[in-house]
Amino acid sequence: MNLNLFNKILDSRTINLTTYKKSGDVVHTPVWVVTDGTLGYIRTSKSAGKIKRIKNNHKAIIAPCTSSGKITGDKIEIKAEVMELSHKDYEIIDKKFRTKYHLFYIALRLFRWMKPYGKSEIILLKEK
Repeated sequence: MNLNLFNKILDSRTINLTTYKKSGDVVHTPVWVVTDGTLGYIRTSKSAGKIKRIKNNHKAIIAPCTSSGKITGDKIEIKAEVMELSHKDYEIIDKKFRTKYHLFYIALRLFRWMKPYGKSEIILLKEK
């Protein structure tokens, strides 16, 4: 795997996450992402379709994109997993989102589009 490309994509403001249905059909979703320098993290609702798809198939593709989902760069195949986190670990990742997306993040929390701990999931992205 091209680690430089993986990290470059994770540094993007928005990435396109491609996941697979049981039928093999692909689903493209623009998402926010943060990184700890090695792994990527996506935060989403527990009821989001991507959670179900990733639990069934860890294979995914990521690429930088616009907020509307238009891919703007190279893509790479990765492994995605839904994480089980303690409240403390969740808060560490949540702080990364608050830092990276600041006012946008605050606005989403105010309008309750960003669910709190217990109602949202963290998806781990790692090299394949």
